[in-house]
Amino acid sequence: MTPEDEEKTAFITGKGTYCYKVMPFGLKNARATYQHLANKIFDEMLGKTVEPYIDDMVVKSVKKEEHPRHLQEVFDTLRKYGMKLNHSKCSFAVSSRQFLSHIVNKRGIEVTDQYQPKEDRMKAYREGVEIVSRGFNQIEFHQIPHEENSEADQLATAAFSSDEDLVRIVPIDILDEPSISPRQEIMVIRIVPRPYLKCLSPTEALTILQQIHDGDYGNHSGGRSMAHKVLTQDYFWPYLVQNAEEYARRCDKCQRHGPMKHQPAEDLHAMENPWPFTQ
Repeated sequence: MTPEDEEKTAFITGKGTYCYKVMPFGLKNARATYQHLANKIFDEMLGKTVEPYIDDMVVKSVKKEEHPRHLQEVFDTLRKYGMKLNHSKCSFAVSSRQFLSHIVNKRGIEVTDQYQPKEDRMKAYREGVEIVSRGFNQIEFHQIPHEENSEADQLATAAFSSDEDLVRIVPIDILDEPSISPRQEIMVIRIVPRPYLKCLSPTEALTILQQIHDGDYGNHSGGRSMAHKVLTQDYFWPYLVQNAEEYARRCDKCQRHGPMKHQPAEDLHAMENPWPFTQ
């Protein structure tokens, strides 16, 4: 941790107040921050001899005699930036190794059968692949090279680039129905770095505003606050903020019981002493 940022990680225990001197992975954005650091310090080796992913790292070499030199370059870089490795989790000089549920070897990257999805939606997709694969005698998985995967490259560039002129909006896709279950047509939009947002129709948008503003758990919040709550629920529609502000202005209870508007501030006026009490 940067010394001036250590106090931001302070926490209280029964034995006193403590703070972290190194970045724990339990902090919010810690993994993304570490990944950004790894991409930055291994910039010249990235994709050539080093493949870092969060706290996992692979040093690869095409020729066996080049591997010691590539390892030395990685060690020098880690030492330069004060980073350390856990030797009990390191393996050296292997021709094949499991890495992030994949097998990495001289043939490339192969998918293993040990991957077990945790989310119900991902489980449904896996089951769908297994059902379809029964109709084939042989199935091979091939990795798409980074330079050919334009969509992934566009997202990665938007996430890590500091260019202010870069357009950070990905084109809208219309999904007729998911491949795992039939469903009505849904339009989604992705605004980097936010997740996919479901686009609502005017009727659906009005229902959402009613529930947030004056529903069972509504607190008659203002327009911008309502718009923020809509986005946090992964919903979106054009003119979201404008519609939310108009809905709040039309609320009868807000107009009757809302705080009174004060006169605009102005300079203080000097008041002369009244004539009967002059001294």
